[in-house]
Amino acid sequence: MALGRIADDPCAQHANVERLVGFKDGFRLRHGDMRAIYRVDREAKVVFVEDIARRDEVYKR
Repeated sequence: MALGRIADDPCAQHANVERLVGFKDGFRLRHGDMRAIYRVDREAKVVFVEDIARRDEVYKR
């Protein structure tokens, strides 16, 4: 699973991942119509998944 690969090495570049503008260390993972919004604590190398939802819903929250 893509989030598992991101969790293994959160500081590496990953396919279908873009930085979120206006959020410190915030990213989104695209998988078809689904989006995972997450942030990375670079010092602790920890990934916090904030939300997972369909594309048309995830940005409205």
